[in-house]
Amino acid sequence: GLGGGDSGDGTARAASKCQMMEERANLMHMMKLSIKVLLQSALSLGRSLDADYAPLQQFFVVMEHCLKHGLKVKKSFIGQNKSFFGPLELVEKLCPEASDIATSVRNLPELKTAVGRGRAWLYLALMQKKLADYLKVLIDNKHLLSEFYEPEALMMEEEGMVIVGLLVGLNVLDANLCLKGEDLDSQVGVIDFSLYLKDVQDLDGGKEHERITDVLDQKNYVEELNRHLSCTVGDLQTKIDGLEKTNSKLQEEEERMKGQDKGGLS
Repeated sequence: GLGGGDSGDGTARAASKCQMMEERANLMHMMKLSIKVLLQSALSLGRSLDADYAPLQQFFVVMEHCLKHGLKVKKSFIGQNKSFFGPLELVEKLCPEASDIATSVRNLPELKTAVGRGRAWLYLALMQKKLADYLKVLIDNKHLLSEFYEPEALMMEEEGMVIVGLLVGLNVLDANLCLKGEDLDSQVGVIDFSLYLKDVQDLDGGKEHERITDVLDQKNYVEELNRHLSCTVGDLQTKIDGLEKTNSKLQEEEERMKGQDKGGLS
């Protein structure tokens, strides 16, 4: 049999670490795939996304699994509580502009559970195009996150940083997600692999990827151009204002000279 109890514990710990490492890798691959499918389908759809849109629903399910990975069980007087809303509530403490979301979520009378609130929070953050920013704030404050997560949890490890990097791509999406009618408390978050199976076959089909990259580049270019044009328009406006002032001064000067001439002649 096994030697001392310690070595048995050590083996169990090592096995658990290994398992969590595999889970992190799997979740990261699922997230990459989920974001890829969502961006591809959304860009070909060409309209604002709603909560019934399957690739978006699946993205939220995968996101939820990532946030739940390695969550510590919190013991409270109500019993055991293991919800990913806990770490999300940290965001408003670290990032004041997130307080609007937290307030909205807390004030939604339909939501009775922490899971429902967590889901509503993710919806709102995505609509604000701030999901990547907010989760990066969490990852940058691991000393606070460690209260909620085991050391090998995805959010505490490198995969968490990779996923936050991927989420930036979703800032190009326009989503209009209604929280009122959504049954966010009771949804069961199951990953629908059929959505991704056909995609795995053409994962190397770089053409589609290039097309998406082109579209995103164009969108960023247009936004950059708009910013640049706004600045240029601002500069031109300032110059026009300056010229108008100079012009009116010259007119005043001219009137004054005319007046003097008349006075001189009379």
